[in-house]
Amino acid sequence: MKKLFFFIAVVAGLALCGQESAAQSWDTPTAEGNNVTVRPQENRVSSTAKSQGFIPKGYRGMAEVALGYGFGFASLFSTTHGYQFNPHVFLGGMFGLGSGNNYDDDGYETDLAIRVAVDSRFYITRTRIAPFFGAQVGFELDDDGDGFAYLNAGFGARFALKKKSGLSATLQFGNAL
Repeated sequence: MKKLFFFIAVVAGLALCGQESAAQSWDTPTAEGNNVTVRPQENRVSSTAKSQGFIPKGYRGMAEVALGYGFGFASLFSTTHGYQFNPHVFLGGMFGLGSGNNYDDDGYETDLAIRVAVDSRFYITRTRIAPFFGAQVGFELDDDGDGFAYLNAGFGARFALKKKSGLSATLQFGNAL
């Protein structure tokens, strides 16, 4: 429980660190009696990077590796392709291959699965470290022919390495529907 609280505190702190502060301005009279608005010089990223953030608008593709533990150990390799509508909203389709160890009457068995889902993310800030909330709704089919719909929801942060690449860490909670 302490680790979960610490993780939530770190993500909230990262979100607060990324907030922009309002610039002050003042009017200064000139020799002719006209007022000129003076704004202090800001040390920020370029206007193009500022307007689009560190997540550019347009097509985005992501490759992900997920590890989990519930009733047994599970792993998933997936790829998501979609569209970044603005620096905050992403919507795409996900395809994944995974395996998991499940316990049944015969003991542990390993299942292989195919997962297809709609993936959405909402990025809170437009900074190099961008916390986000995400959700996936999809369908999973295992090697026994059993399938089920599922919903995953989670939060995490994207750490920009360059303008078009980054590394994300996410904590997700899932449920079969």
